[in-house]
Amino acid sequence: MERPIPLVEITHVELPEPDGTIIRARSLGRPQSDAAGTACDGTYTFEVLGWVVGAELAAADVTVALDGTPLWEGPVDGERPEVTKMFPDAPGADRPGFFLAASALALPHEFEVRLDATLRGAGETRRAPLARISGRRAPLRTGFAPRFRPLMVTGFSRTGSNLFLRLLGRHPAVLTYRPFQFESRITHYWVDVLRELTEPSGYRRQMRPYGVSARGWWIGNRSPVPWVHHDEAIERELGGAVGEVAVLAQHRIDSVCDRLAATLEQPAAAYLAEKQLPGHAPTMLWDLYPDSREVFLVRDFRDMMASIIAANRRWAGPPRFGRADAASDADHARRFRRFVADLLGSWHRRAGRAHLVRYEDLIRQPRETISGLLDYLELETGPGVLARLVDSVAERDPASDVYRTSATAEASIGRWREHLAPDVLEACEEVFGPALERFGYRTAA
Repeated sequence: MERPIPLVEITHVELPEPDGTIIRARSLGRPQSDAAGTACDGTYTFEVLGWVVGAELAAADVTVALDGTPLWEGPVDGERPEVTKMFPDAPGADRPGFFLAASALALPHEFEVRLDATLRGAGETRRAPLARISGRRAPLRTGFAPRFRPLMVTGFSRTGSNLFLRLLGRHPAVLTYRPFQFESRITHYWVDVLRELTEPSGYRRQMRPYGVSARGWWIGNRSPVPWVHHDEAIERELGGAVGEVAVLAQHRIDSVCDRLAATLEQPAAAYLAEKQLPGHAPTMLWDLYPDSREVFLVRDFRDMMASIIAANRRWAGPPRFGRADAASDADHARRFRRFVADLLGSWHRRAGRAHLVRYEDLIRQPRETISGLLDYLELETGPGVLARLVDSVAERDPASDVYRTSATAEASIGRWREHLAPDVLEACEEVFGPALERFGYRTAA
């Protein structure tokens, strides 16, 4: 019987030597460090297995991160028989092993991820790198012929994203749904359905259920992560629903878009425009829709923070945008470090096929900025259409006024010079410096 083509291949594993101050000893059994290897044939499975012993603190968990953003996390414990079997001489009576099995669909076609350990004890938490793992995966193609394509607006809140979506929706070929009232995530919803149903930690529970009485047991976010089934043919069948679930997702996205097009009276619609965070959702949508489009919408990140602070002071109720978990505004700014790394990594990988729009250019040179956008989208740029989109930039109504924290859009540009406290500005320069440089903003220096 001919073996299926591997969908995931590990090309390089780098294991830094532990310095003895955080990690005393460690070993990685999967993927192997001495030679390239492949993941489970016929599935998109990506597996990590090994053990780690801390120098002073106990290893608590491990994470696999892309661009500094964790994609998967699992505990370090002594309940992994597969680790004990592979490492019978691992130090420590409790066999401090870890095992992660995940779907590589969340990874770029060419990827490098970092495996980190988190160690805890006596009120202290420390992190240390365990390995760098490089590889590639095959693209996911379904053969489905969609009527609608995603138009991903990638970025973060308080960057003019609702204004931008309203603008896009004024074009007859672009669907948006009441951006100042709702925040539709139709494509993101179905991408996450696809991701959860095709995670090996989920589909392996058909054979190793672990707590079938608990709601959500089948999703796979409960420990322990199931070990591979011994029969490879059955393993491939368990994980073989990727294409079918992907077609279901595409079909449902098309069906909802059909209804939106009818409701909005846009029979010529071809795009569904929605906000996206940089990360796995755009990565997977580009796989499912090779003809999709992605616009990175950015704003001077210092102005973004000033707008977030002002919005939280203005709105009733608990603070938003993650502020509730921060001790201060400066601490809140520092919590965007992962977002910056994710945004820069995503732009680096997809700049060749994506389009950049800066909020400041949209406000100050709307006609030129929108003309370039429509060229990228390959949409009609006739005078009537262009004028309608340009006029929407300055449009005001009760729904959009709720979001305003400055008198005019022009007044919101450069507001950080007056509105950010020195400690917050210092945190912004520290965290957003690389992004300010990359997207053409001058730093305070």
